[in-house]
Amino acid sequence: MADVIAANDFLVAREQVDPSAIAVVGTSYGGYLATLLTAERTVNWLALRVPALYPDSHWDVPKALISRDGINQYRRHLRTFIRTARLPPASSSVATS
Repeated sequence: MADVIAANDFLVAREQVDPSAIAVVGTSYGGYLATLLTAERTVNWLALRVPALYPDSHWDVPKALISRDGINQYRRHLRTFIRTARLPPASSSVATS
C-alpha cells in the first residue's frame, strides 16, 4: 500500500499536475488497492475494472501469503449474500418536472 500512496503523493506534488484531475484506475488486486487509497488520500476520479475481493482484515498482507481457503470462503460468503439479498421495492411514483 505504501507504493500506491507514494505514487499518488508524487503526482500531487508535481507542479505540472492538477491534483483534481488525477484518475486512479485499478484492475483486479490493483482495484482493491485503489479502493483502499480513497481512505488515505483524496481521490476525485476512481475507476475499477473487475476489482478483487479480499477480506479487509488482510489489506497489509501480500496476497500470496493469505490463505487461499480463507479467500475462497470469503468470496463464497459474498456470492451467497448477493444471491439472497432482497432489494427494497422500487417506488411506483416517478418524479417529473
